[in-house]
Amino acid sequence: MIQCFNAFDPRHPDYEERDRAHGRIECRRYWVRDVPAGRLTGGFARATQVVRIERTTTRNGRTSTTILYAITSRPRKAAEAKQLAAFIRGHWAIENRVHYVRDVTFDEDRSRVRTGDAPRILATLRNAAIALIRHAGFDNVSQGIRRCCFDLSFLVGRLAPKTARS
Repeated sequence: MIQCFNAFDPRHPDYEERDRAHGRIECRRYWVRDVPAGRLTGGFARATQVVRIERTTTRNGRTSTTILYAITSRPRKAAEAKQLAAFIRGHWAIENRVHYVRDVTFDEDRSRVRTGDAPRILATLRNAAIALIRHAGFDNVSQGIRRCCFDLSFLVGRLAPKTARS
């Protein structure tokens, strides 16, 4: 996959975006290359494009650069560099919105439940709790848990459908 980028111009990415948030400045640069049919092996038979992502982050005057690679089965007609960047950023939105909450708020990584169907059942219950709390209007799941832990009727009242008054 990396060989697809042997002859690329580092000064001219296919797409570039800059963000300033959370006390850092981040520049993401994307280079997209088509993959010749059958070139990637090891389960990537349908790969049509590879993406090289260079992420440069500056925080407190310190700069770090990370290089990532991605593979997609979407052809160039269906996904240009800008669209691929949006897909990749969308993936991280899911990571931050669900997995981070499960890892940090519910401390899932320290769970000692590891056998049978129990881990999957507990993960499903955690996801359901996150969905209910968000549906009740809480952006911060920890805050929602604290508000609802002693008064579940508060959550149920916010989720109940509003009936029309005559």
